[in-house]
Amino acid sequence: GLKDNVYFCKIDSSQMLFPNQVGVGLTQIAPLIIAANIVQDGLIAIEQPELHIHPALQLAVGDLFTQYPLDVKRPMFLVETHSEHILLRILKRIRQTTDNELPESNYPVKPDFISVIVFEDNNGSTVTRKIDITDDGDFKQKWPKGFFEERRGELF
Repeated sequence: GLKDNVYFCKIDSSQMLFPNQVGVGLTQIAPLIIAANIVQDGLIAIEQPELHIHPALQLAVGDLFTQYPLDVKRPMFLVETHSEHILLRILKRIRQTTDNELPESNYPVKPDFISVIVFEDNNGSTVTRKIDITDDGDFKQKWPKGFFEERRGELF
């Protein structure tokens, strides 16, 4: 079957590993990586891609969502996430694009490429709100309670 033909390869050693020989996070994120490299036009929806993966890999996932040149067909990603790391990486790439400091291996990312929709409780009902992004990679509107402020509370 297919599971007999799937391997992970350690780049630094060329060692071939079966899915059960690597962390759960890699096997969870592999379908997203494959879809992102195969789907040329369409929608890729994913729920909590950050589950079971290291923060550094979460940053790489943020880059995965923005890895496409402007002149090619690319998928649209619908991502439900609680990952500060994914959002921070995307915001950083927007800021680097604006400041002409984007690493050569990355493609430009502009605020209008990204839509951030938050879901909030409003007296027992759920309401949605769009948060706009500036060219500087900041949020124009106030971020909902429970995101980003925890870091500040832990550091200061």
